[in-house]
Amino acid sequence: LKWLQELIKACGDHESKLKGLAELIYKYLARVFTEYDKKNKGKKKKSKKADGEEGEEEPEPEPEEKEEGDNVGATLDSIILALPEATPLADLITVDWIRRALEISEEYNCECRERLLQLAGNVLHRFSNDELKQIPSGTLCEIIDNTISNDKVVPEVLAGVLDNYMAELAKKKNLSVDDFVKLVKCVPENYRINHDTLFDVLEGLLTSGEEIEDEQKKELLEAVDLSRCHEDTLQRALDKNIIPVRDLCQAAINLAARLRKEKEEPERTPKYTDEIRPGRSTYTSSPRFGASYGGGGFDAGYDSYGGRNSSRRRLESGYRY
Repeated sequence: LKWLQELIKACGDHESKLKGLAELIYKYLARVFTEYDKKNKGKKKKSKKADGEEGEEEPEPEPEEKEEGDNVGATLDSIILALPEATPLADLITVDWIRRALEISEEYNCECRERLLQLAGNVLHRFSNDELKQIPSGTLCEIIDNTISNDKVVPEVLAGVLDNYMAELAKKKNLSVDDFVKLVKCVPENYRINHDTLFDVLEGLLTSGEEIEDEQKKELLEAVDLSRCHEDTLQRALDKNIIPVRDLCQAAINLAARLRKEKEEPERTPKYTDEIRPGRSTYTSSPRFGASYGGGGFDAGYDSYGGRNSSRRRLESGYRY
C-alpha cells in the first residue's frame, strides 16, 4: 500500500487530481472487498440434516498466519483516513460498495468507520428502495444518526428517504414491527412534516395478518403521531377501525388545537408549497430546501448530500468521501 499512500499525499488538495484519485480508490477498494469475500466464502456454512433441520455448526479451521498487510481492516483504515476531505468519492460509490465497506469496518473495528458512515449519509438519497434493502436496519439507523449531526442536512428530505423506504418494505411485507419502531425513532420527531406516510406503514403492519403482541402494538401506535396526519388519513383510520377510537379522538383534538394556533400565529408557521402525502408522487419544499422527490429516491440539489453542486459543497459541507 505504500505506493498508494504516496500517491494520495502527492495529490494534496488539487481538484484536478482528486477526481482521478477518487476513481482509483473506488476501484482499488472494490477489488479488495471482492478478494475478501472470496477468502471468507463458506467459512461459516452450517451442515444440514436429511430432514431439513439445522445441524451443528462445523468447527472453523485454525486461523492462518496472516502476511504483513493482509488485514483488510488495516487496508481500509490506511486509505480512507489518508484521503483529503475534498476527494469526490461520494460521486462514485454504489450501495454494495458502501455496504461492504461498513461491514468490514465493523468487523475489524476500524477507525475510519465514522467517515464511512458520513459518506453513506451523503449518498443515501441516491439509492432506490431496493438498494436500501441491502443495508441492515441497524446499520441504516447508525448512518442516519451520524448524518443528523451534519448541520447541512435537509431534515424533511432525510426523513422522506427513510419513510418512503419503510413504506416500500411494508408493502412487500418485508418490514418487522421491531425494525419499524427502531427506524422511526432514529430520526428526530421534528424532521417530519407530517406522519401520513408513517400511518401507511402502520396500517400495513396492522393489517398484514401477522400476529402482533399487545406490547408491540402499543409501540407501533406510539411511534406514529396521529395529530400530525391529514384529516383524510384520520378518516381512513376511523373507517377501517384499526386505531382505538379514543386515540383518534385525541388526535383530532390535538390537530384542531394546532391548526388554530397556526392560524392565530401565521408568521411563526413554516410554509411549504406541498407535503409528502399518501398517494402523491411529488414533493416540493420551500425554496430554502431546494429538494425534489420523484417516487423512487431523492434527487437533491442541496449541498450536504453528494452528487450535485460539487464545487460549492466542497467549500461548505465537509467530507465528500
